[in-house]
Amino acid sequence: MARPCIKSRGCGTAVGGQLLSWLAIVLAGGYIAYFWSNPIGDGIWSVFGTEMINPDGRSFLQYHRFRWVGYPLFLDLIGAAFGSVEIVPKVQLLAWVATVLFLVWSVRRTFQAPHLALVLELALLGASAVTRFHAYILSEALFIPLLNGMMGLLILMVARPRVGLVASAASMCGLAIAVRPSGLFFLAIWPVVLWFVWGRFAGKGWRLIAAVLVPLTGILGAERIIWHNLHEDLPERPSVANSHLFAKALMMDSTPRLEDEQLARFLSESRETMAPLRQLLAHAPEWQSRTILLLRSQSAGRHHIYRRLFFPRISTLAKQRGVSSDRLLADVAQSAVLAAPWQWAANTWVNYFALWAHYSICDAEFVQRWEIYTARLDAIPLLRNTGLTRPLRIVPSKVVFLNRLATVAASVASLVVLALAVWQRLRKGGRDMDDALIIAAVAALVVHAYFLLHALFSYASLRYASTMWSLQALYGLLLVHYALRHIPRRAKTRLNR
Repeated sequence: MARPCIKSRGCGTAVGGQLLSWLAIVLAGGYIAYFWSNPIGDGIWSVFGTEMINPDGRSFLQYHRFRWVGYPLFLDLIGAAFGSVEIVPKVQLLAWVATVLFLVWSVRRTFQAPHLALVLELALLGASAVTRFHAYILSEALFIPLLNGMMGLLILMVARPRVGLVASAASMCGLAIAVRPSGLFFLAIWPVVLWFVWGRFAGKGWRLIAAVLVPLTGILGAERIIWHNLHEDLPERPSVANSHLFAKALMMDSTPRLEDEQLARFLSESRETMAPLRQLLAHAPEWQSRTILLLRSQSAGRHHIYRRLFFPRISTLAKQRGVSSDRLLADVAQSAVLAAPWQWAANTWVNYFALWAHYSICDAEFVQRWEIYTARLDAIPLLRNTGLTRPLRIVPSKVVFLNRLATVAASVASLVVLALAVWQRLRKGGRDMDDALIIAAVAALVVHAYFLLHALFSYASLRYASTMWSLQALYGLLLVHYALRHIPRRAKTRLNR
């Protein structure tokens, strides 16, 4: 019979750890139970609507030419297994909670920090309760769990360097990109990851590189083959980035110079159409109004206004040249932004800053100023039925203030963990780097990469920003964990001197 452990610190710690583990499971179970029968909830925070299939989600139900095949394939598999896509929100809910538990368990096991793990779980479930991606047919519903899995595997890897863990993490990354190509810039983080951990894989350098390259190239290559087999009638793969770049070119301060005279004339005439919006933008009273107007103008320039005014002209020119409208739009858009790199960079910065700042979260006072400023927009024929003046959602002032603090903290923390990680890598080498600092830096890199791709080739949206809330919570809490362990130690060392 085991002897009871009385007044033992180790025993107390073990019992406390078990209680926290059970609490983590109870929290996860409660989250599942709450959203199982009514995934969308009461509608207060359900910004994607009250139906699981919104206009954007419908394109995932078929293998749309602009969609990568990862998420539609997932929907097909669920439909084949259960007979209907109606079950998808429940599957996504289980996938989300399972990967949260895996990530939390990885943090607890690697860093021996049960309280940190519990706080992380509360942060992740709380953020998900607000965005509720799992309730909808949206690629983020699968994309975010895959990122959770990738980060959980990397956390295990820093403490127990195994090539298999690296390969598994790279596989999760490849699947995430196949689901949502907005993650393409994640490919750029892997050289940094290898640089951080290289010293821990002595004698396994080539195996380590192969563990990253083989899964990524295999998965992305398979996605490409499947897409081309599904769209054999298309001469080349179109990209939504071209319409985004075209919309950016329409809102630039001056007309980019194109060598092709016909395309230059088309771009100039299209920019003349959008001149009223650029004039309004130039007189915007503050950064938030200017940002909202710019981003909504870019959206209208590639959706409503584009379909009504620009697409017919693009189609006519394309037929005259014997090319597809997608190919011609790519020629115009790419040539335009490359001909004006500084203006493209300025537009990128506005979008990048907006993603960090959560530009569309605003209080009643700002909404009133916005409505006064945009009251005359409805009188412009160009803007009718474009959604440019749709109402802003009013958020309590306290929530806006807390959000501003959170966004500042998230952006500053990302720079701090990256700077500390690089400094420690240069000073100590990969073998002696702090595990928490490595993971925090990698998570911050993922966020920066995701935001940068959207800023360069798309536009800012709170939907895109909230996709990264989980990773922002991860690196923020790991920075706190790192500081709590090292600051007292350094202070004690100085006192002893």
